[in-house]
Amino acid sequence: RMAGGDHGGGDGDVPDVEAGTSVAPTDGASSPSASPAATRPAVVDPRDLPLVLVLLGRVGAGKSSTANTLLALPEGSRFDARRSAAAVTGVCQAASTTVGGREVLVLDTPGLGDSDGTLKEVYTEIRRGITELTPAGALLCPLLILSLQGRVTEDDFAMVEALKEHVFGHLMLASTVVAWTHADSLEGGDIMEGYLQNAGERLRSLLAEVKGGYVPVDNRQPPPVDGSAAPQVEAVVRQAEVVGVKCTLCRIRERGYGRKSARRQRQIEAGLIQPKAMPQESGGNCVVA
Repeated sequence: RMAGGDHGGGDGDVPDVEAGTSVAPTDGASSPSASPAATRPAVVDPRDLPLVLVLLGRVGAGKSSTANTLLALPEGSRFDARRSAAAVTGVCQAASTTVGGREVLVLDTPGLGDSDGTLKEVYTEIRRGITELTPAGALLCPLLILSLQGRVTEDDFAMVEALKEHVFGHLMLASTVVAWTHADSLEGGDIMEGYLQNAGERLRSLLAEVKGGYVPVDNRQPPPVDGSAAPQVEAVVRQAEVVGVKCTLCRIRERGYGRKSARRQRQIEAGLIQPKAMPQESGGNCVVA
């Protein structure tokens, strides 16, 4: 939509017009093609659009490997996934697959905690990926990638809070599924139940907020030879479809960069003060950043 301004050529105000929207004549004449039904935007059923899985996690958690597992891409077409201290994925990348007759779009995002880039750049890139690479109105599920090879640390909890504040809003976990990578590192039948029995109170509290539950994922497991989806992939999609919501990222509000703003930002980064909570728009699961 174009912003209103000085249009010229007339004495009255000229209304902004949505692209592709029919406008009735202003001289009182009727137009046979401008029926009410023609001017209303078409309503799209989210079930007719792909289910969007947005993979989120810290550097080294296994996001890109999980993306390749979900997509079952052949060699040469896979997302770059390797062990590295820096983020392997620098920009968002997306690819589609079909699981049980349901089209699924997998959006891989840059890893958080990479010293080569600022967190602000990562949040901006995640918002850009969702805006530009996913269809408007589609059901979206954040897929939080955590690893079973190490403890869930303070950095992981801080990552979740930061994603709430800067990207998805405080309702993020209500539409989230956790994918635990390196499931092959645990043995026994009830591997996750045994692992979580020793989890701390904070981790149990976090998982209680995740309404989509969790799925252990073994990214070393080859896909079925018949081309069907692996049971672990079907589980992720099934649980994501239950909790996925429409997500429209809100307008970014520019903040000042004067001396006071710079000093306040340094105090926030040093943990001396808490950032102010940003206003939450109703009807969505996103926050003004």
